[in-house]
Amino acid sequence: MKHSRSSATVIEVCVYAEDSANDFLQDVGTLIIHKVPKGPDVRVDDEFEKGMTIPIQYDPKIAKLIAHAKDWEEARRRMIRAIDEYKISDIETTLEFCKFTLQHPKFISGHYNTDFVEKYFSSEQLKAHLKKKKK
Repeated sequence: MKHSRSSATVIEVCVYAEDSANDFLQDVGTLIIHKVPKGPDVRVDDEFEKGMTIPIQYDPKIAKLIAHAKDWEEARRRMIRAIDEYKISDIETTLEFCKFTLQHPKFISGHYNTDFVEKYFSSEQLKAHLKKKKK
């Protein structure tokens, strides 16, 4: 049997019921709208479904969102598209934080490490990003 190595890239983000613009404060409530992204090489591993209540007593992870592509840039763009297509209402989520990170120059360049949030993220930056997006 012959095996071939893949040079594919996968980017994975966890979607939490947390308010990224408010120091990642956990949010609770019922998922009134929960429409997951579709499309090639995008997968969603759900922890919750539409109509379910996210309680305060448990881990607020709603889902794991995965984008697969032939290279890093394609996977990054695919993940941004998947985040844009992901619709959740009545609950604050980390989706906009994930998009902010994916679009940050340090992330794009690959020059980041585990202190990315400490160095490059603030609630004020995300609020400004969201305000600009609404215009």
